[in-house]
Amino acid sequence: SKTSPLFGALAVGATAAFGAIAAGATKAVKAAMEDQKSQAELQRQLQKTFGASESLNKSTEDYISLAQLRTGTSDTSLRTSLGTLIRATGDLQQSQQLLNLAQDVSASTGKDLESVSLALAKASQGQFTALAKLGIPLDENTKKSKDFNQVLGLLNDQFGGAAATSANTFGGQIKIIGSQIGEVMEVIGAALLPTLQKFSDFIVKSIVPAVKIFVDNVEEKGIGGALAMATATLEDFGVSAINVFESAYLSILSFSNEAAKTVRILANGAALAFGIKGQLGAAAKSLAVAVAMREIQESTGEALANAGAMFDGFRRQVYLASQELQRFGKPSKDISDSAERMSQATRSASLANNTFTSGIKEIIPSA
Repeated sequence: SKTSPLFGALAVGATAAFGAIAAGATKAVKAAMEDQKSQAELQRQLQKTFGASESLNKSTEDYISLAQLRTGTSDTSLRTSLGTLIRATGDLQQSQQLLNLAQDVSASTGKDLESVSLALAKASQGQFTALAKLGIPLDENTKKSKDFNQVLGLLNDQFGGAAATSANTFGGQIKIIGSQIGEVMEVIGAALLPTLQKFSDFIVKSIVPAVKIFVDNVEEKGIGGALAMATATLEDFGVSAINVFESAYLSILSFSNEAAKTVRILANGAALAFGIKGQLGAAAKSLAVAVAMREIQESTGEALANAGAMFDGFRRQVYLASQELQRFGKPSKDISDSAERMSQATRSASLANNTFTSGIKEIIPSA
C-alpha cells in the first residue's frame, strides 16, 4: 500500500533518532563523569596544599571557567594542569601564572596543555630537560644556571600572548564555541548522573546478590525454588515484579483466549458459507482452523483458571524463602494478599480485551 513506505520511513527515522539520543546521552554522561572527577581531584589537591576552603574552591573554579572561555581549552585539561603546577610550586598565584604561560606555549607549539604544564612544573624544580624535549629551545648557559625566572622570561618573550592571538582566529572561535557546547553536554550529563547512580546502586546491591543466590541454590532447590529465593532477596521490588508478571500473563492469556474465540466463530461461518457454495476443500480448511482455535481457546481458558493458583503458589514459595533468608539477616515480607492483586490484574486484563471484542461484535453480533 501507499502508506507502507511512509510507516517504514517513520520507523527508520524513529530508530535513528532514538539511537542519536542514546548516543548523545551516553556522551553527556561520560563528559559529566570526567568533569566531576577532575573537579574532585583539583579540590583534593587544593585541600592538601592549602587546606579546605569553599571560597578557595569557588575562586579556583571561576578562574578555570574564565580560562576556558578565553581559549576554548577544556576545563578538565585546565584542572589537571593546574593541579600539576600546584603540586610542584605550592603557590596558587604562581601556578595560575604558569598555567597562563603554558596555554601560550601550547597554542604556539601545538603541544598539549598537560604536557607543557608538566614540563613547566619540572622546570620550577630546576629540571629543564622536559622543556627541551617539547622543542622549546634553551641555551646552555640558561640550563646550567638553573635559573627558573630567567627561563620564564625567555618563554614569555617567545610565546607570550600566543593563546589570545589563537583565540581571535576563526579556528580559535570555533574551538571556544565547541568547548561551550561541551559544557552544555556536561550539564545534561550531570542531570542524568543521579538517576544512573541509583540504577547502578540497585544493580550492585540488589540484582547481583539475587543472581548469586539463584546460582547458589539452583542445584539444591531447582529453578523454581532458586528463583523464589532470588525474588525474596529483592524484597519490595521482588513483590512488585511478581505482580507485574502476573498482570502481563493474565493480559496475554485473556487476549489470546478472546482472539481464538473470535477467529473460531469466523472460521465456522466461513466453513458454512463454503459448504453452501459446494467448495468442500475450503470448507474443510476453515473447519480445521475452527478446531485449532477451539483447542487454543480451551488451553488458554484452562491456563487462566489456574493462573491464580500458580502465582499464589510462587508467592508462598517466596514467602517461605524470605523466612529462610531471615536467618541471614534478611527481613521477611508479607506477600499473602494475592487475592486482591489477582482481582486487580484480572480487571486490568479485561479492560484491554473489551475494546477488542466490542469491535468484533459490531461486525459479528453472535460473537
